[in-house]
Amino acid sequence: MINPRVHLELPVNLAYLSVLSSAINALLKTERILDETADKIQLAVHEACANIIDHAHPPINESYISIILLVDSKRHQFRADLFDMGRSFEPPPGNSNTVWHISFQENGTRYLLKSVNEPSLEQDRGRGLYLMQQLLDHISCLVTEGGNHWKLIKQYETAVTPTTFTAEVIPT
Repeated sequence: MINPRVHLELPVNLAYLSVLSSAINALLKTERILDETADKIQLAVHEACANIIDHAHPPINESYISIILLVDSKRHQFRADLFDMGRSFEPPPGNSNTVWHISFQENGTRYLLKSVNEPSLEQDRGRGLYLMQQLLDHISCLVTEGGNHWKLIKQYETAVTPTTFTAEVIPT
């Protein structure tokens, strides 16, 4: 069985996120993933890319985000790998609302999101990670010399098509 995959190279510009949304939608529809789950996936990946554009790159640049979207039918798992060469991700120091597990690896530093407290209504910013945590099962970022690699994972269920049975009555 082939696991459907989409690979995109998008300019670091919010205007191109509609292309991402279309690609996610098409991929998830081919796998008959439940609409509610598909909506969560689409919103979370869209938010992650918007955060990359907003936080990791200057307003005017010629960079790209490389995006690989994959559906693993055997594991019932959607995965998005987002690669950017913007500023290295680093959790803000002293932010007690967000807990990251940090591991130092040969090729870089991995940040695994463990928890995010619900933001207050008074906050102007800082809702993206909370939203993503509510929608996804796994969020991590590997920071290397070559850039940031965000991994987003969501388990899913597929829609079940009802089967119609017909029976023939045989007289006895």
